Amino acid sequence: MSNLAKTKIIFLNGVSSVGKTSIAKMLQIILDDAYLPTGPVGKKVMKGMRQAIASLANQGNNLIIDEVIIVNEMEEYAQLVASFQIFYIGVFAPIKVIEAREHSRQNRLIGLARWQYDRVHKNKSYDLKIDTTSLSPMDCAKLIKHKLNL
Repeated sequence: MSNLAKTKIIFLNGVSSVGKTSIAKMLQIILDDAYLPTGPVGKKVMKGMRQAIASLANQGNNLIIDEVIIVNEMEEYAQLVASFQIFYIGVFAPIKVIEAREHSRQNRLIGLARWQYDRVHKNKSYDLKIDTTSLSPMDCAKLIKHKLNL
């Protein structure tokens, strides 16, 4: 197996304030191999970011993608990272829980999570779905590590 075929990508998709970034931070702590986070970035640079993600993977870097996929960006990602081992993780919580988190965080646009809620997971399939309602970010990270044998 080539080094590129061994490159792993953990793709966390979910609405704003559901807990993706917190899970990504915990995964970096508990995973045996190094993973680079690709965190939230402004929409106008995301097309370039997707190309950058593919370039990072092409150099043998394991990645954790922290993303909010609304329309067909998933198809572009799938084409760009097709030669790597990729795990799609759907990160979920009820809208009431997400809105409470959104209100408690100082850096959130109030109402964004509600707007994204019915769009983010529409027509998406996942290797693993996680509900962050009662699981801590570390519990979510451990579940991902265990279920995906990372």
